[in-house]
Amino acid sequence: MSNQAAGPTADDPTIKALVARIDQDADPLHADITPAVEDLGKLGPKVIPYLRDALNAKDELTRLHAQRALERALERHYGFVPGQGWTKPDGEARFRALWIKNGNYDAAGAEPAREASVKAWLTWSSTPPT
Repeated sequence: MSNQAAGPTADDPTIKALVARIDQDADPLHADITPAVEDLGKLGPKVIPYLRDALNAKDELTRLHAQRALERALERHYGFVPGQGWTKPDGEARFRALWIKNGNYDAAGAEPAREASVKAWLTWSSTPPT
């Protein structure tokens, strides 16, 4: 069973369109946030396979947008609700532990470390999330 089982298929045109717009209309005060970043985050872990190319992009800002989308998707999965905070007592700790376990992805990090982290996220996303 994959994360996509409960949601869109691996060829979801909506998610693909959001990823294609990941760099558009950045917030003037927060260049790492775009409307697509936020919308992708709302969809949860099923967006991870779609973020692969953006997480590996040559452009660091594209990678940063993809990182933020990945973070938002996982935060939501573990109970973060904007305006309310963490709604599950262990949500933040579980999110942080998984982030570290899967390579502590850093858009500005060295390419080999980023690639290893992306591979770990793709593997994680192909199994039911915990």
